[in-house]
Amino acid sequence: MVLNGPSGKRSVAARDFFTDLFTTALGPDELLVEIRFPRMPGWTSRYEKFHRTAQSWALVGVAAAVRRENGSIAEARVALTNMGPTPVRASAVEAALAAPPISVR
Repeated sequence: MVLNGPSGKRSVAARDFFTDLFTTALGPDELLVEIRFPRMPGWTSRYEKFHRTAQSWALVGVAAAVRRENGSIAEARVALTNMGPTPVRASAVEAALAAPPISVR
């Protein structure tokens, strides 16, 4: 996140930007002027939100990105919104998705 104010521009990582429910690291005299996403060649991503009606606030949102290698998931990133006061990284889900496949006999 790139913030701009009287003191100039500063960058804040997303994990540090969201500090509590409806609260961010944005100062009272700053504006959010850019959101930068890293390039992730070879990755596929998707965002889904779940809500009761088309115009409703999302009950939960899930952002997922995976990198495949040899037909399996080599790396995964999963983030959830509206599951706590700030976005949540689902690291256990990421590890499970990237785990070696289980052989069933």
